[in-house]
Amino acid sequence: MSKSAVIDVYLRVRPTKNPSKNFKLNKDEAKCEFFIPKDKDAGYINNQIEKHTFSFKETFGMETTQDEVFDKVAKDVVDSAIQGYNGTIFAYGQTGSGKTYTMTGNPETRAQSGIIPRTIYYIYDQARNNEELVIDVTISYLEIYAGAGYDLLVAENRSRNLSDLPRVSAMATANGQTLLQGLSLKKAQTEEDALNLLFIGEQNRVISETPKNDASTRSHCIFIIILECRKPGSDVKTVSKLCLVDLSGSERIGKTGVEGLLQKEARAINLSLHFLELVIDCLNKQALGENIHIPYRDSMMTLILKDSLGGNCKTRMVATMSPDADDLDESICTCRFAGRVANIKNQVTRNEAVDPSIIIERLKRENQQLKAELAMLKGSDSKDHLEQYEVEECKKKVEEFLQSDDPSQVMILNDRLKMNECFYQIKHIFRNMQKGIQKVEAQPQNNQTQVIDPNSQEEIKRLKQLVVQRDNEIMILLNLIEKGKNQTNQSLIINQGPVHNTFQNQQSEIIQPIEFPKQQEIERQSQIMEKKAQAASGYDTNVSQAQTKVSQIQQAQSVLYEPLNISNEQLMDRNSALEMFRKSYRKNQAMEEAKEQMQDKIMRSKELALIINRQRDIVNQVKNQIEQCRKDKVLMGMVNNDNSQNQDEERLMVEYNKQKDIYKNSFEELKNLKVEIERIKFLLEKNRDKMQQDFERWLDVMLKQRNLSSSQINDKDIEQKLQQFYKNKELVNKL
Repeated sequence: MSKSAVIDVYLRVRPTKNPSKNFKLNKDEAKCEFFIPKDKDAGYINNQIEKHTFSFKETFGMETTQDEVFDKVAKDVVDSAIQGYNGTIFAYGQTGSGKTYTMTGNPETRAQSGIIPRTIYYIYDQARNNEELVIDVTISYLEIYAGAGYDLLVAENRSRNLSDLPRVSAMATANGQTLLQGLSLKKAQTEEDALNLLFIGEQNRVISETPKNDASTRSHCIFIIILECRKPGSDVKTVSKLCLVDLSGSERIGKTGVEGLLQKEARAINLSLHFLELVIDCLNKQALGENIHIPYRDSMMTLILKDSLGGNCKTRMVATMSPDADDLDESICTCRFAGRVANIKNQVTRNEAVDPSIIIERLKRENQQLKAELAMLKGSDSKDHLEQYEVEECKKKVEEFLQSDDPSQVMILNDRLKMNECFYQIKHIFRNMQKGIQKVEAQPQNNQTQVIDPNSQEEIKRLKQLVVQRDNEIMILLNLIEKGKNQTNQSLIINQGPVHNTFQNQQSEIIQPIEFPKQQEIERQSQIMEKKAQAASGYDTNVSQAQTKVSQIQQAQSVLYEPLNISNEQLMDRNSALEMFRKSYRKNQAMEEAKEQMQDKIMRSKELALIINRQRDIVNQVKNQIEQCRKDKVLMGMVNNDNSQNQDEERLMVEYNKQKDIYKNSFEELKNLKVEIERIKFLLEKNRDKMQQDFERWLDVMLKQRNLSSSQINDKDIEQKLQQFYKNKELVNKL
């Protein structure tokens, strides 16, 4: 369904130090006014109009930013292009009024980028944010110089001069479409690819110095973006064409006074703009009901912009002007032209089409699915294992499924074993991603927790015998205390602790007095002994708990090269414990090497960024030298005679191509480095998380282990008393 839409016209005023007082801009009413005093030398009868008023869709003053211009002029057109409507945005005005700055700006800085680079940013932002929409971007860049078309996106980015650029011819087909022969179409997979194509085209444009502009574009340029949008799994797609046009500025040769080649270029520019204005006038007459022919074929530019002017396209125009006093006459002409453009109506239609390739692919996929279902229902080829080639086939299908960006992608399988194999491959890939693309080592760790070292079993038996021996000694001691409580007024201090066989073999030369406890202390010790006797029957439970603790210790120590010799003070200090654990961690060396690699790549990326910026400046300088050399040839009248001038130009062109190659190679290397740095960062984050988990588990085990032994080895006073106790015990036995 088509709808009628007028061409919206906007006015942008170029910043200047001395704006004329005869110009007034009313942003609230979107109007501008010119006051031109009457010429007194014209005589008494003078019908000259003094006040000129023009209305626009919106006006932009000298303080307007590039971001505001894009949001109000281009954003709606780009959204419509994504939905399937053709769009055109073109800038018109005199030379030096800011057309190229409005359309292209300075792509090197995002704040000063014009409509073209901001359109690229916006399209790829929409593609990233909208997962339900697949957008394919194709780019062309056309230059119209002196009525002839040239392709700015040349092969291998090597253009020595204008004659080396491929020629482009335009012709009208029988159905009213315009065919551009010789214009290349470049696929842009990423935002960087599209910006690189824009940069290449800008470097190949024809730019010269004029009295009004130090870098005046001497040709019309059309940046064409073709968008193919569809929803995943849908057979219907929309194909829209977005034309972003930077028209060369009109200039009055009598006022600028240019000569030679610049004069010829100015005549060609004015002639093409004259044909454009003629088409606008005919469209206005046609809108009033007059049956008139529209001369689109008079120039290449009007033939290409046929859909944009009165056709199937949503069109916006930005009229640029300079408020200087010397430029008011040209500014009034620009505003008059904009008023005529605003009267044109276009019939906008959504461009929907059924993609045969998508339908064929979908039918093939459905056919394979039906064959697979039929084979499963028959069950004639059932078997108990897969052959090696079938396993490889399943692995290939899984890789294609995971690498596809199409959410509707499916795997077609006709066998239960193949399904299981595909699930296994997906699980295997997922685990590798979690482990930092390394082989899974979980199985040996699980087995390690179930196997008990024979040395640990012997240690458990020794500890069990030691516990029994300690309990027996305490029982004997209590009996001795009970017998001797009425014979002495001294008490014996009894404490629990580890009993060492060395204590029983020590000899004492001096008999120390034995202090016997009071009745309350004896009763308390008796209760302790009863509890010990009740716990004697639970040795098996203690053994199993000891086995579990030993397994936990071994599992915690397995992530280290060797067990750490760490004190209690260091263990309680978390930072110190973490540092010692990290140094002995098995994967620490690999992590440190990855960090060094990432630092080297980051330093290299910074160097490449500086190289790219420097190369861009060098390319621009060499190009300016080439343009200056060409201008010198024209001014000196030595276009074909002076061999020295030609040699200088050849030398500069060789240097130009060399510097462009360096820029391109540096850009590709930087892009690859960014991908590698992101991969290493991902692996380091995974390894850090794994090391933190291992550290927490190791610290918990070590704290529990030290808590069990702290009551045995930390109290020196208790150990000294135990030594004294065993000496006194031997003397009592002798008595």
